[in-house]
Amino acid sequence: MEQKREFQLTSTEKLGILEIVISGKVTVKTAGTVQQEVFALLSAMKIKRLIVDVRTLKGRLGLADAYFRVREYPAEAPRVKTAVVDIEENSEFQSFHETAACNVGLLLRWFTDMDDARAWVASSPD
Repeated sequence: MEQKREFQLTSTEKLGILEIVISGKVTVKTAGTVQQEVFALLSAMKIKRLIVDVRTLKGRLGLADAYFRVREYPAEAPRVKTAVVDIEENSEFQSFHETAACNVGLLLRWFTDMDDARAWVASSPD
């Protein structure tokens, strides 16, 4: 019997931008699986711009877990311009995540408005 996953990923692609909605619940235990599934989509589609919508996601990694997840970003994983859309209540976490990503050379910004995220991701340079 197949066990129901705690999280779901849905994706759409339009004009070279991949939008992924992550819903359900992500824990320290499942965060690596989520990350690998996102990498697989990016690699298969050869996408260079990404929007990740986590507004309905339940739970977040702690600051230390987020830091180590960013620090351990695989060298072979796609490097893409990434916008994360989240709710205002998570701004402290997302600000930390944005800074940690920048410190390891990842181009990531956090937004609360999907239209702002789309405009930034679509803008140049990559």
